[in-house]
Amino acid sequence: MSEKLDKDFEQLRKDFAALQNDVSALAQGLKQAGLDGKSELGAKAQAQVDQARDRVRALGDDIEGRVQDNPLGSLATAFGIGIVLGIILDRR
Repeated sequence: MSEKLDKDFEQLRKDFAALQNDVSALAQGLKQAGLDGKSELGAKAQAQVDQARDRVRALGDDIEGRVQDNPLGSLATAFGIGIVLGIILDRR
């Protein structure tokens, strides 16, 4: 069970890294659209926003499916993440 939990957690980490890259690209596109003010860049920025929105929805659906498939593992993962965040935030 621990291997599956580690594997699921690693996949979530990869998915969130991909999402972070998409959001970064979106921010860069919006910055360019704001600087140039051209409609073509605005359309590209909108396309990036739509793409990022679709990825977030897909990631949410994936997470929901994993939680439904393995509720105990998901609970343990959430508990572990909460503990780690609590330790990190307590040190500040």
